[in-house]
Amino acid sequence: MQAPRSTPVEAKKITTAEIMEKHANELYSQVKGTNQEWKTFEELDRVLRDVVRGVGQIYITKQSLSEAQRLAGISAALNLDKYSKPIQNLIQAAALNEKFWKKAQLIRSIFEAKVSTARNEVYCTVQTAEALTPQQTAKLQERITKVSNGKKPILKTEVNPEILGGLILQIGERRYNLSVATQLKNLQRSLEVL
Repeated sequence: MQAPRSTPVEAKKITTAEIMEKHANELYSQVKGTNQEWKTFEELDRVLRDVVRGVGQIYITKQSLSEAQRLAGISAALNLDKYSKPIQNLIQAAALNEKFWKKAQLIRSIFEAKVSTARNEVYCTVQTAEALTPQQTAKLQERITKVSNGKKPILKTEVNPEILGGLILQIGERRYNLSVATQLKNLQRSLEVL
């Protein structure tokens, strides 16, 4: 009697988005419930901005270096020692994958959504030309709560005199540029057309 033939099982291709979601889930599982979720988000944001600016790129792309040399170079260039263990783990797990860096903003977005949903909060940054008063901050938080379906805003404020006045507000992935500097640039462009 012949043994039944087994049919080969097709391996499911894993998409880049699925890989990024896996990394975001692993990062989230390391910080979930520690009250360090937003601090970890800020660290992730900072390290991704560094990479976008080109920090460590030579080690990410230079295939002639050994894996150990590349990892050491990336760690030194990004100064990984200043980051929390979960961020260090993420970077070390994915640092040598060029595709990872091209799609790394997905991890940021997925991680932010997970934290926001779990904590019923939304991460916001606001840039103003001068520091906000406590009353202005409270009013801004109240309005953000309304537009974010009742989520509590975690508000990071930055003073940026270059915007001249008004504000630049980012709520999650949405960005509102209500600065005087942008309004003046738009006016200048309109006048150039005439």
